[in-house]
Amino acid sequence: GKAYRNYTDDHTKLFLTVQNKVLPRYGFETGQAGVLQMLSVGAKYNDDEEFCSNRALLNELIGMAPAIGEVPAPEKKAAPRPYSQQLLITESLRWAPTLTTRHWQP
Repeated sequence: GKAYRNYTDDHTKLFLTVQNKVLPRYGFETGQAGVLQMLSVGAKYNDDEEFCSNRALLNELIGMAPAIGEVPAPEKKAAPRPYSQQLLITESLRWAPTLTTRHWQP
């Protein structure tokens, strides 16, 4: 299903199959470390409207955000993971999708 509705480890694995081929072409490591490096470099463009619009469109295409006009289904609550399996989030993104715009909003 759409990742924005219920993100799972399977989504991460799927995204990494592509990211592990693309990221090294641009000087980033493979795996989660490379994704975090890419996000860190990309964060300096968070104030650029075209960058944010393109990122929003990409997120729609890969299921990380609802399409414009799509009514999101009620959020499903996943069972909590054991502490030993919880991910450490080291990056925070300032952009969040809305139903009315593809542009970043502070």
